[in-house]
Amino acid sequence: MLDSDLGIKMGRVRVESCRDRLRLRWGGEGQRSCFYPGLDDTPANAANAQLKANEIERDIAQDIFDPTLERYRGDRLGLE
Repeated sequence: MLDSDLGIKMGRVRVESCRDRLRLRWGGEGQRSCFYPGLDDTPANAANAQLKANEIERDIAQDIFDPTLERYRGDRLGLE
């Protein structure tokens, strides 16, 4: 499914490990999008990153996704 206004693939935002750091990744507009929350790959940080992934998924579904990603940055992650 595509969101007609944003052109973002409605689906799962994945939490991945990349060089012992976490990133969130999803597809849309024919390319992959990534968000690096600045967290080491630990179980506690992975849980926090999954919460952020869920928030991004909800925002995409509700057509309130922030393409600048500013909404998803900062101490809102509950950094460890």
